[in-house]
Amino acid sequence: MLIRNQRHKFILYETFRPQLFDLKNDPDELVDLGEDEATQNLRLELTLELFRWLRQRRNRTEMPTERLFKMGPGVDERLGILIGCW
Repeated sequence: MLIRNQRHKFILYETFRPQLFDLKNDPDELVDLGEDEATQNLRLELTLELFRWLRQRRNRTEMPTERLFKMGPGVDERLGILIGCW
């Protein structure tokens, strides 16, 4: 998972240590601050912000079934949707 603000880019991995880059002083992202003790509070802040965003996002992105049925037969082909086709 990745979160970025104007100054920093923070990447949180499931099985690896996090990465943190200072985009102002290191625009090419060559210096990883992911284990730097001086950035511990910043990493915690960005982790909390990332999880706050994840909790607030919409999980359902598809169109309600009732709305699809109202659009009539063949709507899946017209919209480029293939359901149950392998």
